[in-house]
Amino acid sequence: MGLIIFMEEAFKLMLKEPKLFIPKIIVAIIYSIPLLWLAYLLVNNAALFDIMVKGEMPSIRELRSISEIFLQLMLISAITFIAFVMDTLVNAMYPTLLRDYYKKKKLSLRSAFCGSLKNTFRILPIGLALVLLVSLPISIAQMYFAKASKSFFHTAIFGLFLTLLGSLFVVAIFYFVYPTIILDDKPVKYCLKKNFNLVKKNKGTVLSASLISLASAIVSLGFSFAAVLQPIFLLLFFLERLLVIVLFTYQNVLNQVVYFGVSK
Repeated sequence: MGLIIFMEEAFKLMLKEPKLFIPKIIVAIIYSIPLLWLAYLLVNNAALFDIMVKGEMPSIRELRSISEIFLQLMLISAITFIAFVMDTLVNAMYPTLLRDYYKKKKLSLRSAFCGSLKNTFRILPIGLALVLLVSLPISIAQMYFAKASKSFFHTAIFGLFLTLLGSLFVVAIFYFVYPTIILDDKPVKYCLKKNFNLVKKNKGTVLSASLISLASAIVSLGFSFAAVLQPIFLLLFFLERLLVIVLFTYQNVLNQVVYFGVSK
């Protein structure tokens, strides 16, 4: 089966089972808070971030503002971490939901979420490891780039580019990690090996499907920052949140459809 057939099947399945949207609606609402907050903070304090990037000595007034910014960044990080944990558990629901669908069972969000909770210590450490795999090298590269560039805007764009590129790589390499861990009652090492083997055998399909994740992330980030620049964009942001719910639900459904398709 080709990717187009998988995509058609995932789309029809999503329309047939609208309850599949519910978990991602909850996650999108939680993520909206740090997204808008961070965008507002960066856009309205660009001058202060430039001072920090250039290593200039700030005034006492600027130091107070910088300390307030760091406090807000800590709060944003805490909310983002909560959203990440919730998102990880929600993503882990879809293998169970799609398995039940193919077995012609009634889909139960509660049962799927309980299954995710039972596997928390199998999936959450992997999720955190993947985030570190992307963020640590990028943070180091961004630090060196900031010293050479001396521009907060250029540094932010460079970091965003690397983050999207790194995320695409990680998503592709670990594309089947959720279904293998949730559906196979085997040690995590075995599940990861199975994931890598499936990815290796289906490189073209996996890479193409991973691009959907990248496109969704770009759309989400773009509207988040646009929303704080012009009030009219705030309405577009909420429309974008609806689009993201559809895209990320589709992405998770497609992930399972591809998994069941290539595992036959």
